Amino acid sequence: MIPFARSNQSLSSIVATTVVGGWLAVAGFACGSDPLTQSSARDQAATQLCNRAAACLDIGPTGATYTSVDDCLTKEKSAIQALWPEAECTKIDGAQLDMCLAAIKATPCDANAIALADLLVNKCPKAKICPVP
Repeated sequence: MIPFARSNQSLSSIVATTVVGGWLAVAGFACGSDPLTQSSARDQAATQLCNRAAACLDIGPTGATYTSVDDCLTKEKSAIQALWPEAECTKIDGAQLDMCLAAIKATPCDANAIALADLLVNKCPKAKICPVP
């Protein structure tokens, strides 16, 4: 966990690299021979949301949405868990998940919380990510 101030660019780069490193580890797992699971999809989406938060300097001790990378991951995993409940999400559509992750990544830093929520509802809905088997 590396907290940083919004105005400290070098530390934000370190945090972004740390989060990106986590993203690569999660993505590497998902790209292997194992099928995608709800928890791996949830973790990828949460990590992508936190990558965006770090890049947008929205992780830090003062005036940011998240106090730390861990705080971001905890909150975003919980939000995605509610969006894609494990009991109702037994199969993951990898192509739809990729589109969801790309949409999160493409969301500009000036997008507000309502725009992000709208993105998750429209680009990352349970019906697309977790198709009925």
